[in-house]
Amino acid sequence: MHVVLAIGVLLALQEPPRKYLEAAAAIELPQDLQAWRARSPQHARAVAVIADLAVWARGLQLIDERLGLFAAKPRIKVIVKEDDGERIAKGGGRKGVGEVHFNLRPMVEYVRTLEEIERMRQQGKDLRFRVPPTPISALIHHELAHCFAGTYDDLWLTEGLAAFAAGETAHLWDFQNRRAVLRGLDKPMSEADAYARGLCALSWMEEKFGSARVKAFVAKIVEDRSVARKALEEATGLGWEALLAQEVEWSRAFLEKFTPDE
Repeated sequence: MHVVLAIGVLLALQEPPRKYLEAAAAIELPQDLQAWRARSPQHARAVAVIADLAVWARGLQLIDERLGLFAAKPRIKVIVKEDDGERIAKGGGRKGVGEVHFNLRPMVEYVRTLEEIERMRQQGKDLRFRVPPTPISALIHHELAHCFAGTYDDLWLTEGLAAFAAGETAHLWDFQNRRAVLRGLDKPMSEADAYARGLCALSWMEEKFGSARVKAFVAKIVEDRSVARKALEEATGLGWEALLAQEVEWSRAFLEKFTPDE
């Protein structure tokens, strides 16, 4: 099926609980945001999202609720630049200590795209997407998650944890739209596939074994990134070969829900 999408506004968030707002206030934002805002209306709207405390607080809430990771006083620095790179944002770190970098050039172009989608929606056009656009807020939440979950030898784990925290189902639509081949978690995979494969694996764990098991797994690998395989076996109670087989079977059926129409 295609995705019928009403974008609405660029950002629509309920006020997060005070715990997360207070933690978000510790995130170090750039001092020159006002200068960036003045460059264009789209710059102003992009910077408004970066500067919105509620966006960061909601990200902290998702990371806590889905991964079990939280820091009351995170030491995260936000850096804004503008160059010819194609990546909108990049985050890195561990346990709430790290940096999130934004490149306003591609971010502003993405804001323009979202605004055009919204304009067409308001004109009454029936908008259907094979791969739905990701909200700016979800991009921020993804990169923020990298500052807590860290990086791993398996790319599916690095990107899957962040995509799972941010709830980025667009990766699943993209995987199916590209007719990507579903391989086991022990097989080599491209960066493009890693997001969806990790999101599938963690969704499988959550559905079959519960959120508490997912959080216990994450807690162990954040402490020691070398024990990922053992921690995965412990969280599921399965041996490695059985785990791989069951995850692939479940993910194959799960991905069918995100298959665009021909």
